[in-house]
Amino acid sequence: MKWILVCMLTLLTVGLSQSASAEDSIQSLLVHPEVLFRHQEQLALSEEQTEQIRSAVEEAREESQELQQQGKEQIGKLAETLSADQVDETAALKQLDQLIAIESEQKRVHFKVMIQIRNLLTSEQLKVAKELQSSARNMAETEQRLKAKLQRIEAAVQKKVQSGEQPHEIVGLMQKLPELMKAGRVQEAEALLDQVIGMLGMEKQTGKAAEIPAELAAKIKRLQQKAQKMAQNREDLNEMNELFGKVGPLIEAGKIEEASQLIDDALGTPEAQDTTK
Repeated sequence: MKWILVCMLTLLTVGLSQSASAEDSIQSLLVHPEVLFRHQEQLALSEEQTEQIRSAVEEAREESQELQQQGKEQIGKLAETLSADQVDETAALKQLDQLIAIESEQKRVHFKVMIQIRNLLTSEQLKVAKELQSSARNMAETEQRLKAKLQRIEAAVQKKVQSGEQPHEIVGLMQKLPELMKAGRVQEAEALLDQVIGMLGMEKQTGKAAEIPAELAAKIKRLQQKAQKMAQNREDLNEMNELFGKVGPLIEAGKIEEASQLIDDALGTPEAQDTTK
């Protein structure tokens, strides 16, 4: 009956994801530790501030690791309860409540360290840090969007070539892309990609063109949270960035199941461990 566990955990993550927008707006008022470590000189952090920030992050990392272990153990207990022929409803719901409590405590630890960091900064440092954080977030979103469009174009051009067509005009336009990106003319680069997409007869995808199921949205949120924790712990994010780079284009192409499977593998969720029903 592992599918019951999948359903319960899906309901849990979807419920939590519904508050994502409010949570994001709150986090925009705070500063992620990674921003401070990356821009120490630009923020003119003192040695004392740097040491206090490192200490707060290390304490939060230890708490977070302990909670992650508790969460894994709790999921195991819940899975065992739900695997019985007759599920003990009272016991299952109690274990689910405990799992929710652990996830809530993880959020509390996350917010606690960012509040501590915020209070260590001067008003000017805080202002600059927020600007840097917003700029980094916007840049990351733009890069992911451009990469998705470029992959769509490459796939379409390859199909044309395989069918015997020679899209010389498109190739000529695409040769301008590296120069635009190198010069930092990102808006012009994206406009060029949109022009090529139009020439290829593909519908321009903007905003929420691809409908994302609630379950997949919840998984993406969990993956983002995992990435945030990895950044907080100063772990290598290369593999995570590559994963996001793969998931986006799959969703745009409507390959929801493939995108979901990639995320399952990264999260190590029950869905990834049990493919049978």
